[in-house]
Amino acid sequence: MKNWGLIALLVISTNLNAEPSRSISYLMEDSLSMFDWGVFRMESSMANIKFKELDLLNHYGRVNYDWDSNRINLETVVYSSYKALEKSGSKAICRKAITKVKEHFGYGIKEADFRAIFGIASYFKHTGFVKKNAPENLGKDLENVTKFSVLVYASKLDKAPYNQYQQCVSSFNEKGVMYVEE
Repeated sequence: MKNWGLIALLVISTNLNAEPSRSISYLMEDSLSMFDWGVFRMESSMANIKFKELDLLNHYGRVNYDWDSNRINLETVVYSSYKALEKSGSKAICRKAITKVKEHFGYGIKEADFRAIFGIASYFKHTGFVKKNAPENLGKDLENVTKFSVLVYASKLDKAPYNQYQQCVSSFNEKGVMYVEE
């Protein structure tokens, strides 16, 4: 008999609190756009970038959109081993890392058809069908507003705390890399 009372109490108490809060309701009503989905997919894929030629302890990436400058910003933080930092230098590590990130998103692919399949635009498309009203220049427009940034961190002991040694930036269509001096 005690078990039935406990079960009834649990059923009644969970039913009383089953309605979503105002914040949850707000989020449920806000639909996910293809832009939101594309930014999420880009950021998720950054974890899969392989920096085989660099001796990295770890890396992570994040993507955000800057409304004021109409820019998609991809920032990658790399944690270099101190041995690699001394051997190659922070600028070389930064340049190699930013090139690798850009290549991951289609930089260097000459054929526009392949860039549409493997490049930045592929992260902002539906899977399984093509919308007829998609702009013809969607891929090019996305490439033109995408900026890459890499921050190089290292520690003499190869563990926290890490110090920032270099930052470099490049747009998708730039061949060169600009080093940011603090």
